[in-house]
Amino acid sequence: TWHRVTGALGSVAFEQELLHALTRRAQGMVPGDAGSATSVELIVNAYGLAGARPERLCFIASAVLVVRVAGDERLRDSLSIAESDASADAPPAQCAGLDRFAAQDGQLVRDTAKEYAEVLAVMALDRLQAAMQ
Repeated sequence: TWHRVTGALGSVAFEQELLHALTRRAQGMVPGDAGSATSVELIVNAYGLAGARPERLCFIASAVLVVRVAGDERLRDSLSIAESDASADAPPAQCAGLDRFAAQDGQLVRDTAKEYAEVLAVMALDRLQAAMQ
């Protein structure tokens, strides 16, 4: 069971999924100050399963968004999808038993990772738009 879950986690290209989601969703966005050099970093701190009991684990993801305009840090914000300490705009964490996460060779792990990449992209772009106004 554990090997199916870790194998599924190992097969996830979370950072690439996140970059793809950001790129696709950011098309057409215009920064508020188009004349300034803007640097945007989205640093993935963690993703995976967390919990103390195999009958109740939650898939979590956390990242930090850093925006600099002309070298000055304009925004540093944490984004978190978790059962506790989640960002206010985050959906509820996907929680299940280890057996459920392992079913079908870890399909729930892969599906949740893909969904979380999309959600983190939306959360980051919402914050970016607010910071650039």
